[in-house]
Amino acid sequence: MDKQKKQMIIVGALVLVLIVVVINNLAPKKKKKKSRSAVATSTGGINLPPAVKSKTATSSQSTFVRASPDEIRKQHERAGLEWGMDPFYHKINKDVYHGSSLTLKGVSIDQKGRGYAIINNEIVTVGNFVFGYKVDEVEKNKVLLKRGAESFYLVLPQDE
Repeated sequence: MDKQKKQMIIVGALVLVLIVVVINNLAPKKKKKKSRSAVATSTGGINLPPAVKSKTATSSQSTFVRASPDEIRKQHERAGLEWGMDPFYHKINKDVYHGSSLTLKGVSIDQKGRGYAIINNEIVTVGNFVFGYKVDEVEKNKVLLKRGAESFYLVLPQDE
């Protein structure tokens, strides 16, 4: 067999596979009804009361399941449990800074003369601490930071 015939056979087989996949994906899927044992298994073995429809419910509206008083009591008990640390909230120790430098990104002075500065994406004002340094002064284009005997100015970068 020459090379062109082999390629045509492979392309033909791939086209047939593609057609079968497309037909299977376009065919409507039949929903399987769950038996009572399947419902009990999917709910963790809890026997739920039958679904209750309101008097005004139509076939287009979904049904809802009403929890028994025992289940509601169990939910209230579980709500009182101590779950430990919240995985989505971590208290960051802002006194320790592991970055290479402090960067003054902006300064704003309000109508009463109070200055606010943005240092490494953190908004601070006089008296606040940023990475272990106390904000001592906020001026038009610079901020004075102090820690013990050490003090220095952070200056806004010059526009180019």
